[in-house]
Amino acid sequence: MRFGILFIVVYLVLGFQEGKGQQIYGNNFLNIGVGARSLGMGKAVVATEKSVQSAYWNPANLSTWDGPMQLSAMHAVWFAGVVNYDYLGSAFSLGSDGKSYGGISLIRMGVDDIPNTLQLFDADGRINYSNIRSFTVADYAGLITYSTQLGDSPWRVGGNVKIIRRVYGSFAKAWGGGLDAAASYSGERFHFGFVVRDISTTTNSWSYQFTDSEIEILQQLGNVVPESAREVIRPSVSTGIAQEFGWSEDMNFTLALDADITFDGVRNTLVASETMSIEPHVGLEMNSRDVLFLRAGIASVQKRKKINNPESDEYFIQPNMGIGLRLGRVNINYALAFLNEDDSKSSLSHVFSAMYTLKGREEGGDGNN
Repeated sequence: MRFGILFIVVYLVLGFQEGKGQQIYGNNFLNIGVGARSLGMGKAVVATEKSVQSAYWNPANLSTWDGPMQLSAMHAVWFAGVVNYDYLGSAFSLGSDGKSYGGISLIRMGVDDIPNTLQLFDADGRINYSNIRSFTVADYAGLITYSTQLGDSPWRVGGNVKIIRRVYGSFAKAWGGGLDAAASYSGERFHFGFVVRDISTTTNSWSYQFTDSEIEILQQLGNVVPESAREVIRPSVSTGIAQEFGWSEDMNFTLALDADITFDGVRNTLVASETMSIEPHVGLEMNSRDVLFLRAGIASVQKRKKINNPESDEYFIQPNMGIGLRLGRVNINYALAFLNEDDSKSSLSHVFSAMYTLKGREEGGDGNN
């Protein structure tokens, strides 16, 4: 029974005390990323992702592809299939000039069929396994995206309206929302992107519901039973540059460098201070005839204290890799990637994603996603 109670407390109580302001890792499931192409490049795609998936990475780039509609989907699991992470996205043309696009994206991360052992014991103290019920812990996000080109210039702007729903069984639920703003520049070979995430400051409002017997059990073990809470996520910045290099007529390379900058306290990143923390990303993609794509990247470079010597620091990196294939209007991609900030093997995931363009563009360039 203690296992079940501790599990619930970890998810529901820790970090959600009423009146506490910002949460450094609030809505952290939105930092995982979407698309096997992007994850295979170590998330260094703020400047170069130019498909329906750019609604997540850089909404300004949503207007850089041609065609009336794109659809995309991704599925990933880790921790031996315990955690499921799914993404669905669509993008569509707005107007007849081909300069404005909209998009809708859905993201879910969840752990299903968690045993609730709070009622494992009957009133007489006997174990009754028939009292065990299961519940789901899931985070949902919906993105409504708009992007437009500024006249005939290489500059584009865009943004997201984010709707957040977090559900921890019947015990806790939250609604939240916020805004992202972005800009991008796409030259012939040089690309630049800039995104301010949660520019409005995203707020999640939590409500809790426990039965009288659940409250009694939690209080007997010294737990504080919350009633309500607000989770505040401060703005952060993602920026990136990329340069394309021609190797031959049938092959070219793209080298990308990104940085995620947060202002909510010290994080476990390469550059960390009370003022800001900076996490770099590096990605490389080889493009062969807009058909075959090989990718590699460093998703994270982090600094931490050594376990056996807390006075010294050590560094670790998260290398990702992937491959992509374009078959007409269908793009299929695979990545072997770290999906969280843990460097253990259990956080590695086989990521698959697919994209369909309702109308393929005449020239190459949209097949690398």
